[in-house]
Amino acid sequence: MAEPALREGAALLRDARFARLFAARLVSAFGSGMAPIALPFAVLDDLGGTPGDVGLAIATGSAVQIATQLFAGALADRGSRRRQMVGADLLAAAS
Repeated sequence: MAEPALREGAALLRDARFARLFAARLVSAFGSGMAPIALPFAVLDDLGGTPGDVGLAIATGSAVQIATQLFAGALADRGSRRRQMVGADLLAAAS
């Protein structure tokens, strides 16, 4: 049963637009997954911080994410979804 679903999924990758979207989301997810691993190393090794500084950096990131999400819901209902997805990924890459 899994084999036909695998073939259908592989067939989707033949569409150039879907392949680009898939690759972009894969890179974005990988980068987002690596950030919590890299952050303590950056704070402790590169900046010479303490474990308390790592906690402060994580707390600051969480506070910024919560503040941003308060407005994201209202913005998601307006405008082009494609434009918003591309803009969000560009902003994530820049940050």
